[in-house]
This record gives sequence, C-alpha cells and structure tokens, in this order.
Amino acid sequence: MVNYFSLQNYTTYSILSGIKEPKDWVSRALELGHKYIGVCEKGNMSSLYEFQKECKDKDITPIMGIEMSVYDSILYKDRQDAKHIGVVLLYIKNQKGFENLITLNNISQRRAIPNVPSKEDEENKVDVSLEDARPGGFYYRGRIDIETISKYSEGLVCVVPSIDGVAFKNSTIDKFKDIKYLLELKDAFGDDFYIGFNPMVSIEDDVHYHKEALLSHHLQESLKFVPLGNTHYPLESQASLYPIVRALDRNSGGNNKNAERDLDNAHLVSNEEFLNHLDGKYEDHVVESLFNSLEEITKKCEFKIDDTKFHLPILDVEVSVKADLLKWVGIGFKEKLCPEANFDTLTDLSQLDPYKEYYPHEQIGRGEPLHNLDTLDVYIDRIREELQVVEDLDYLGYFFVVSDLCYYIDSIGEERGFARGSAGGSLLSYLLNITVIDPIRENLSFPRFLNKYRQEAPDIDLDFSSSARDAAKLYLKNKYGFDCFANISAFDRLKIPSAIKKVAAAFVYGIPSNKLDSEGNPKIVKYDEWKLKNMMKKTDAPATARGKKELDLRIESSKEFERFCKKHSNWIEEVILPLCETITNTSVHASGHVVTPRSLDVSIPCWEHSDGYFITQWKDRHCEDMGIPKYDLLTVNGVSVVGYAKSLIEKKTGKKFPPVSKIPRVDRDAAEVFVTNKVNGVFQMDTYSERTFGDELYDLSRKDWYLTTMLQEQFDWQVARIAVCRTGPMEAGAHKRFAKLVNREIQPQYDHEDLIPILKSTYGELIYQEQMMQIAVKIGGLNQYEADFLRKACGKKKLKEMVKWEDRFKEGGLENGYDKEMLDRLWSKIVAFAEYSFNLSHSVAYALLSYYQAYIKSRYPLEFWCGVLKFASSDVKDNGNIYKIREVAEREGIKFVFPNIYGFSSDFAPAGENSIYWPLRAISGIGEATQETLTENGQRTSFDSFEDFLENNDHSTIHWGVFKDLIKAGFFDPVGHPRDVLEMYSDWRDAKKGTASVEIPFELDHKSDYKWTTMKNAAYNMQVDSFKSIVPFHHKIFRCYPEQLKLLPKGTTVFVGGIVEDIQHRTTRNGGHYGIVYIKDLDERYKIKFWSNFWDDKERIRSGDIPVLGDVIEVMAKKDVWSPKDSDYEDHYLSVGDKNTYFKKIWYEGMDGDDFEDDDEDFTYYEEE
Repeated sequence: MVNYFSLQNYTTYSILSGIKEPKDWVSRALELGHKYIGVCEKGNMSSLYEFQKECKDKDITPIMGIEMSVYDSILYKDRQDAKHIGVVLLYIKNQKGFENLITLNNISQRRAIPNVPSKEDEENKVDVSLEDARPGGFYYRGRIDIETISKYSEGLVCVVPSIDGVAFKNSTIDKFKDIKYLLELKDAFGDDFYIGFNPMVSIEDDVHYHKEALLSHHLQESLKFVPLGNTHYPLESQASLYPIVRALDRNSGGNNKNAERDLDNAHLVSNEEFLNHLDGKYEDHVVESLFNSLEEITKKCEFKIDDTKFHLPILDVEVSVKADLLKWVGIGFKEKLCPEANFDTLTDLSQLDPYKEYYPHEQIGRGEPLHNLDTLDVYIDRIREELQVVEDLDYLGYFFVVSDLCYYIDSIGEERGFARGSAGGSLLSYLLNITVIDPIRENLSFPRFLNKYRQEAPDIDLDFSSSARDAAKLYLKNKYGFDCFANISAFDRLKIPSAIKKVAAAFVYGIPSNKLDSEGNPKIVKYDEWKLKNMMKKTDAPATARGKKELDLRIESSKEFERFCKKHSNWIEEVILPLCETITNTSVHASGHVVTPRSLDVSIPCWEHSDGYFITQWKDRHCEDMGIPKYDLLTVNGVSVVGYAKSLIEKKTGKKFPPVSKIPRVDRDAAEVFVTNKVNGVFQMDTYSERTFGDELYDLSRKDWYLTTMLQEQFDWQVARIAVCRTGPMEAGAHKRFAKLVNREIQPQYDHEDLIPILKSTYGELIYQEQMMQIAVKIGGLNQYEADFLRKACGKKKLKEMVKWEDRFKEGGLENGYDKEMLDRLWSKIVAFAEYSFNLSHSVAYALLSYYQAYIKSRYPLEFWCGVLKFASSDVKDNGNIYKIREVAEREGIKFVFPNIYGFSSDFAPAGENSIYWPLRAISGIGEATQETLTENGQRTSFDSFEDFLENNDHSTIHWGVFKDLIKAGFFDPVGHPRDVLEMYSDWRDAKKGTASVEIPFELDHKSDYKWTTMKNAAYNMQVDSFKSIVPFHHKIFRCYPEQLKLLPKGTTVFVGGIVEDIQHRTTRNGGHYGIVYIKDLDERYKIKFWSNFWDDKERIRSGDIPVLGDVIEVMAKKDVWSPKDSDYEDHYLSVGDKNTYFKKIWYEGMDGDDFEDDDEDFTYYEEE
C-alpha cells in the first residue's frame, strides 16, 4: 500500500495563498520520504511543468492538477447572479486529460462573449443572448460550472474536498445543501470521482459528519474517500508567514480575498505523523479505504508533460521548409554578397562554390577597403556549417517563421531593428534578412547563438517601431490563427524593498522592533508611508541579487537603511527574507510571444488580459523547455524614432532614405556627433554615464585626429562604448582604461602575440564574451561548443564547473605550447572578466542603431528631434520626458513653435528653419476628434485668418469649451490679446444665426499678461515662455544653466531670477533655521540656500519679504559647492548669507493685473570674470 502524501498543495504560484517555490516543496517531500506529491494551484496551471522538473530531479512522482472555483452557471446572462457553490480539485490522468484541463482552465480565465442580436433578430424579437458566442467564466475571478466540467471530464480525476468543496461549502451540520451538484459530478467522472477530507485540521468539517450527511442521501456506499492535506507551506516553522501572506492578499484586493479559512497544520507531514492523527479516530477499514483511494489516484495520475518535441505552427510552404529556406538564402546571397551569382533558385549549397573568391558586395558598396574583408569562401563554409546545425536540431521551421515575419514587415514599409542578442552571430539570419549585421565582418560567433551540444531553442530578439510591432502581432494572428497566439506571462515577486513596503502597508505601517513591551511582545514602531518608501528608494542592488545578498548590498548602499535593519533585524530575518521571491501578481513579458500549432485551449494554459489578448500561464523558460518556441517582439523607441524621422525626411525630400545596410560605417558627419559628444537624443548614448564617458573618451583638442586618422575605427569605438559603459565594467574601471588606450595615453598589452588578432579591436582589453570564447579555442584548445559552455559557467559563477573548465583550459594550453605562468595569468583575467562580460552581438546591434541615428541627426536635426520627442514620455517624473528633451534641443539651436492659428501640427513636425511645431495633442483638453477637425485629418496646418477659423470648422467639435482650451494655450495670440479675441468670438456667436451666445467667464475676463502666461503654462503642463519676457526683471539679470553653474568658481556672485517651485525648511545644529529654495525659468534651475541671517530676519518675516511658493523673484547670491568625503558626488548651489542681500519679488499672488514694480532700483553689482 502507498504511504501517505499530500495531494492538495499550494505553492507560491497560488498567488498570496501558497508560500515557497516548487523546489522547496519537492525537497521537503523528499526529506519526509514521500514517493509522490500533489500540486493543485488555485485557478491556474502555472507551476505544473516546474513542479514536474523538480520532481524528476528528486525521483518523485508528481500528481498534477488544479483547484477550480465552481459556480452554478458561467453563462454571460448569469454572471452577476451566479452562486459560488465550492471548489473541485482536478488531476491529470493522461494526455487527453491534460488537454481537457487546459481547456477548462482557459474557459475559466476568459470572459464570455454573448451573441449579439442582429437587427432582424431585434425586429422579430428573437432572444439570441441566452447562448454565449464564446464560453467564458471570468468575472472578477476565474470561474467554471458543473456543465462545463462534465463536458471536459475525460482523462481527469475529480476530488471534492470536504473543506470548501462543491456542496460542502454551503452546508451546515443541520442541512447538507447542493447535493445535486455532487450527483452531477459523480455521473460525469464515475470511478474517477472522490471525496477528500483532511483529518489534520481542527475544525468542524469532520469525516463522520460528512459520511452521515451523505448516507442520508444514499451516497455513502458509492463514494470513495481520499485524504487531503490542504497545505499552503512546506515546513511547520513557516506557519507564521501564512497569515502575513493572507494579509497581503486582503490589502491588495486579490482574487483570494476573504475566500479562505485560517488553517492550522497546513504544512507537509510524514506518513507516520499522518497515521498518528488518524490513530483511534477511525476504524481500520476506513483508514484502509482512504489509502486504497490514494493508491488508486497514484496509479491513475502518473502523467508526465511531454517536453521532447518542438512545436511549430503549421507552416505554409511552397515546396518544403528546407527548400523554401534555401531559396531565400540564395536571394540573400545575391543581394548582400554576390550579385554576380548566376542561379535562379538556390536548391543546393554547392551552387555557391564558384563564387568563393569574390568579396562581399554589401561591404564593398559601403566603401570598406578590401584588405579588411574576407572572401566569400569563409561565408560559404560558414553557411554550410550553420544550416547543418539548424537542420540537425530541427529548427529550420523556426527560422522560416521569423524570416517570413521580417519579410512581411519590410514589405509594408514598417521600421524594425537589427535582431539583437546572439542572433547577430548567425550568417543564416543575415542572409534571410532577419538581421542586417554581417557576422563575418563583425567577428561574431555562431555557437554563442546556437550549437548542437546546448539543448536550447534559438532566441532571436526582434526590435520594432511601435506600429511595426502591432503589425507583426496582427500578421502572426492572421497567418497562424488568433486562437494560436499569446503573450508570455511574467510574475511580480517580492524583493527586499517591495517586501518591506507591502508587508508594512498590510499592517498599517506598524513594524515590530527588536525591543519588547511589558507583555513580552515586540514593540510596534509606526512609520510614515512616504518616508519608508523614500528610504527604500535610496538603497541600491543589482536586479540579479536575491535574498540575503540583496539585503547586504542595500545595507551597504544606505546608512539610514542599515539603522532600520538593525532596529528591526528579527522582523527582517523572520518575515522579510523568507518572503522574498514570493509571487504577488502576474504581469506580461515585455517581448515574449508564442504561436502554437493547435488552439491554445489544448496547447497551453492562459489568462485573458483585460484588454482582450491572451497570456500564457507558463513563463518564457518553461514554454521553451516544453518545445514551444518564444518569439521576442519588442518595441524599441530608438527604432520608432528612426521610422518617424525617416518618414519626415522622405516627405521633405521626395526621396527614399537609405536603409542602414546602405550607409557607410565610415562617415565623418555621423562620427562627429560622437566625437563632439552631441549625443543628446541618440539611442543608448543619451544617459548621464554615457555622456560623462564621452567626455573622457574624446579630447576635443584632438577632434581632427579622431575624424581623419582614427575615422575608420569610430564605429568599433561605439560598439565597445556600449559594452564598457555599464555598471560592472565601470566599477572595475574598464571604461577609463579603454579611454586611455584609444587616446594612446597607454599602450595595449598582450599576454601573447596569438591574442593580438582577437583583442586588437579593443586595444588588448577583454570586453566581449565572444573574445573569451575565441581565446578558449585558440589558446586552450577547446572547440567552439566547449567554449560556449565555459562562457556560461563563468557568466553564472558556477564554481564547480569553472574549476573543471579551468583544468581543461590549462591542460589544452600546455599541449598547445603555451607556458603555465601565462595560462594562469590569462585564466585570472577570464574569471575577473566574467563579472562584467557582454555579448558582442548585442553591442553591435545597439551601436548600429545609435550610429544610424547619429547619421540622421547630423544631416536632418529637425526631423531627428521630432522623432525623439514623438516617442518620449510626457510624464514629468521620467528622466527622458519631452519637457527635458525640449530644453536639450533648444541648447542645440532648435526653436519650438507652439500651436497657433497660423501654424500647427497634430504631432511634432518641422516648422521652418531650425523650428519644430509643438503638437496640438499636447494641449490639455484637446482630444483626437478636435485634432482631426482642426487639421482636416492631417491635411491642414494653418488658417488664413480668425474669420477663416470661425467659418471653416465644425463647431459641434470645436465648441465653446474647446475654444477656451485653445485660447488658454495661446492659439490665438497672433490675432490679438486673448481677452480681445474672446470678445471677437462672443460677437461672432451673437451675430451667427442659430448659434447660442456665450458669456466670458470671470477667470478669463482680464488683461493680465502674467496670468495669461500661467494659464498657457498650465495648458501645456510646462513652462512655455520665459518669465523674463513677461515680467520686468532687472536688466542685469543673469542666465545661468545648470551645466554653466558647475563651471563657475566657488564664490562667484550670480544675479538670477525665476519662479519659486519648491521650498524646504531646515533647522541648524544650534537651533537656527535656513531655507532651501528651488527657482526655475525654462531650462534655468537654481538651488539656493538662504542661511539663518536672511531666513530668520524678523523684519523680513514681518514684511513678507521672503520667498513664497509661486512667487517670481530675483536675488543676488554666491556660487557654493558641497562635496561629501569619499564621494564623487558634488552639489552645486547658490547661497545667500547676508540679510541685506539684494532680493526682490517681481510678482506674487494677489498682485493686481500687471502691476509690476519698476526695474530702477540701484544697487552695487559685482561681476567676476
């Protein structure tokens, strides 16, 4: 007889109900001596494959299923009134059962779509909404009904738990309700139907009571009972975490809210412990029948998910997948490498052999010298090798799907990127036009992408513009079936910051400290929500850090957090760390999608997103492990920018702009963008670290040398720049060393002359993973595939594997004649390099996009900035928002024309020499309908006059409310003063027949230019015009931008002005006070410290002659700098220390009209050079 094990287990994939990963559950089951273990997540199948893999590793048999919430109906018409009648546990017997369980899961997780009556039906009063056009149970949570379960019962075992199960949920000791549902399930499942009970819990749901209740319905003898565990955590010591997880769910309004009882003994137990609970409570034959049922289920449900096949969609081929691919390879060969090739259709690679002595056409066309190029014999040998590997691994179909998709996107003129990641190392990808990167020219490795010893599916990252990605998804749906396409899921997990914030929030920000109260319980410390969140923001750790390592890194990064952790160390150790990696929510993978050969309803369990698309319940790695390839379709703003800029250029010139494959890699104009560090807006380069590194990389006094002697190397510099300008390499100082090397400040050092060909492009530095693999092959004698395993071992810090490969590398090196000292030195570099290694293919793809943008920017700056602005965020909290980009563009000489009656555009567009239209869509209150009316769907960009505007608009769309929004935004400023234009509009409406008159509202009935300016700023959610053009600042006022302020010597007197946007009050050590005031005027921003002599001056306080939020002020201050010890950070600010310092309010709240004070006050103004 089988020993006891728990069938009813909930891992962390039962979101905020279960705790810990499948591996923790399986490991505990092994410790307890179990040969079987069950899993039945609440309403999803997310953990099944992961659970199966963990069981396989531990030689335990998984019994896999799901818990489903059952309602009396899931018809659309019943969705609001349907009654929850309990839960059922369904376990998989065989492949048919697996497919049926997926179907049930997917139905429960999607929304029903009702039949919509036609006009004819309505006229004939035919009710067609009683039946659903598409069945679906989701309504606030996943739901299913008995009828649907019965329909898909084949291949499944049904267990109804006595706790909250169907019929049991709504029953009491006095009355056993809903018995009919048990009868229906019994009829559907027959011998595969069981009642489950849990003798481990101390609640009234007792087997004796249920057996008596069932006996009264003549069911006792025909039912089989099976023991359940109802376990939510593997270890008894984790019981204290369960109520915390439940509190998290209640606080988040989750699907399990108030849906579970508080349970005790909800952990895994051994066979002996279970028998002890049964001892004396039940007769021997009852216990025997329980174990007989358990054994029956183990024999019925030994199903394993098949992960040995590769599942491609059904392909539409002309001849065969291989023949079609060869044909496309031949087309690519002729277009990219050898137009002279004399064959119509490539059917065999031997047809390429006559062209071995030719040079690659595309590279020659870009002006690259022959001595830098390989002849085509290298290409032909490489494509022969790659095709063989791809065919052996049965991945030809995958390349077919991706190539076909790329061809379609190109054919409709949409913009796409260059296939990021290791796919750039594939010549097959290049010839199929999946990527534009020539792997031979860039020295990229194919085994880094795909090899026969690494059983991993190919992974090609496809970047698109936003519109191209939409087109790509729609194409895949149309071609392979809407019901065969889904996004891949991701899971939000607790990290240290989120765990602290969420757990604290669940307990109203009361956190137990290490100190005890009078009753011996931890004292609760109440925290302010904002302060707690702000403290966590100041901590830092890499995204890959987990648990204790993440905690330690965050403690190191913040003294405040270190003090917090010392104060609450017990809570951190007992609650926060154990809950790290707990799943709190589902989300959508940024780029991953699947296409299945059969309907999702029999292929892969899914959720339906609220926007109507499907998301797999399996994460990306599990989909790939089960042979369902992942197609990465990602929107990259850099690609969108290129697409929009090119469309504007082509509209302007009437000519097709050259694709990236046609532009030269040696281009002086593009290179100058990088050399002069004018990389604002350029993809990957427009970050603080990149711009700072650019200043180190390029010395402007040597500009001519960079653009002449070193011009040939500039593209390779950008490739390396992307690789070294990351956290890991920068912490190791790799970027500084690289800058010195390229500028000849130090000379490259090579451990052996055989390393020169490998490291020459990076001046002797080991930067790329591909370089490490080449070293392993050349020096250590490893083959390409072994080198790839070495790369993975080093990259993931697998110490045991690294020791094995160290021996292999050094032994091979000695056999190849290299001395031991050199090999030791080289291995140390390889190990150190693993800390920040980077994929060369990825770096080349990103550098190429950066280079393409620089090529565009250097020739068409207006169109380039239009593209950057169009796809930038409008959220002021984001670093790269349109308001900051506007300031940067203005510093590069771009002017902005805000929408006005004589010139406007619905989107960012050129507005003449060095000018760009700020779009209509940016005006608050102006929606798409208004834009379409004003622009006549993009055909109109101006009106001839105010009368033209009035007479040629649809005033049902451009109504009085819209007119007010436009006038606040300054749209009619060229016509006259806004107040006068309002009068003109009012008069026109009075004179127009059939048009109601309007009354000018009080807030607009004035002629204060300052107030109109503030309304204009509010309309655009930004400052449009400088206050210096509106209010009378002193004529000696100084404009000083943040970059300039840093360059001024400390102590320089500066006379500045602007609007007060923030004030922070501070207390000095001796009890005095000072204020930190932030003022701004367009892209001028100043932080000014008003010290106690000024801030505490009673006369100033009494007269109100101090800064107030919203005031427009001018002040004379001195440049100051604060630089903490042991830090590269410097705070550049202005300081005011004298109470008699010149300070003046130009405008303040309550000032009437434009009653500004005159600019005639005399004062001594000290200027320093």
